[in-house]
Amino acid sequence: MLKINRVDALDGDTLDVQLSNGHTLLVDLSGLIKADGYAALRDPAVFCRPLTDGCAVYWRGGPALTMDALFHIIRSDTRRDTEVLNDAETE
Repeated sequence: MLKINRVDALDGDTLDVQLSNGHTLLVDLSGLIKADGYAALRDPAVFCRPLTDGCAVYWRGGPALTMDALFHIIRSDTRRDTEVLNDAETE
C-alpha cells in the first residue's frame, strides 16, 4: 500500500510530498487555501508545518488532506493547465 513518507512546505502554497514508492508529488494548494475550511493555511506560520501519519497530510488543529485528496488536487491542476494550453493553441 502506498504511504506518505515525508511532507514539506516549499512556499506559501505548495507541498513537497515524498511517497513510499520513491515518487515525489508537488501539490499546489493555492486554490484550496482560498476556501473557508482551509483558511488556517493562509497563515505562513501554520502552512510551513505540515505533518503526516503516512495516510494523510495534516496540520495540528487544522485541516487534513488524504492521499486521495492530494491526487484529486493534482489531477484538477493538470486538467486546468491542459485547458489553458489548448485555449492558447486555438488563439
